[in-house]
Amino acid sequence: MPTLHSTRAPRTQRSRAWQSMRILRRFSAREIVETAELTRRHAQHFIRLLERGGYLRRAGKDEFGHRVYMLIRNTGPKPPRESQPCLWDPNRKREYRLDGKD
Repeated sequence: MPTLHSTRAPRTQRSRAWQSMRILRRFSAREIVETAELTRRHAQHFIRLLERGGYLRRAGKDEFGHRVYMLIRNTGPKPPRESQPCLWDPNRKREYRLDGKD
């Protein structure tokens, strides 16, 4: 599995989830729960938020019937943050609308 070069482990649930998404590129919520060590509820909320913001796209289903997502906007190591009605991207220092239209 590819790794990102970092000497510090991500601290927050979102940081861990974002790092997992960047490494895996294609994933299900189940895989994010397992690799980022967070709750299914938190993983699903973050995935929905990123999908609405245009960071993720649905890419079918896995062998277990779980929805698979593809990371299509990998902007850097810091996770996007919710800033209604947008997502704030600290890597690009800009907002992305939650309807995916930019």
